Amino acid sequence: MFCIADRMRRSLEGAPKRAGIAPILLVGIVLLGGARSAGAQGDPTIGPGQFPQFRNLSGLSGGGYGVDSQGYSSLSGPTALSTPIAHVLGRSHLRLEIAKASFRLLPDFSGRGSNGTAIISYGQTVGRLNILFSDMFKSGDLDQSYNCQIQYIPSPGAKWVGSIGVQDWNGNGGAAGTGVPGDNSVSRSVFGVVTYRWDTRENPVYLTLGAGRHRFRSLFGSVSYQVARPLRTWVEYDGFGVNLGVLLTARTRRYGRPVELNTTLGLLRGKYFFFSVGTGF
Repeated sequence: MFCIADRMRRSLEGAPKRAGIAPILLVGIVLLGGARSAGAQGDPTIGPGQFPQFRNLSGLSGGGYGVDSQGYSSLSGPTALSTPIAHVLGRSHLRLEIAKASFRLLPDFSGRGSNGTAIISYGQTVGRLNILFSDMFKSGDLDQSYNCQIQYIPSPGAKWVGSIGVQDWNGNGGAAGTGVPGDNSVSRSVFGVVTYRWDTRENPVYLTLGAGRHRFRSLFGSVSYQVARPLRTWVEYDGFGVNLGVLLTARTRRYGRPVELNTTLGLLRGKYFFFSVGTGF
């Protein structure tokens, strides 16, 4: 694990020069600077057993971007928001993401009116396994949670993919919201998830179902579909309610390296505005 962390560090040190990532990091710092821990007044997700810090981007594979069954970033692969998909990012990919969830239907960037998240993810392939590690910053206080997800790589063309993982393995990310009774309950959430590719005449539909403990104690699931080459729609049930949105993806090259840019716009529980931006290389 420490080798992976060191590679992440070295990749980040070189990323601004190679891929122009500095603006993404700057925006993330600004957004998180205005965010508070998820006990802020007006947060609709606080309460015992509600896990408000983990109802934004999951920090798990497919959260705000697509992945294929072999571990490569994908324009057509499945995606979700606060729940994992079974396809796990690998192939030495590094991703940076920032997100904001408003406590109302319209965008809100204030600390009291929204909850911010920033995520650094690194995926590596070891033999027939894709392994993802991520570091999630949950607020402007820079409180962190660490996540891991592992997938066995199936034969190319396989319709079924399965993976297992843990969100917040340190277990102190918060189960109710800062200052709310029950927040000190264990938030370490082990899960298992499967994704099925349903082929249609045009693009495949990806169906995901999973379950686990604590944050994932209820069944969760998602559906995603590529409407056009840069655009996917998705809907998920996260165990608490239904979230839905769109993912816009573009690819370019900087200094001879492929770079992916992602933007997600959505509604949490159908009534709270959400957006994220991210990049992968």
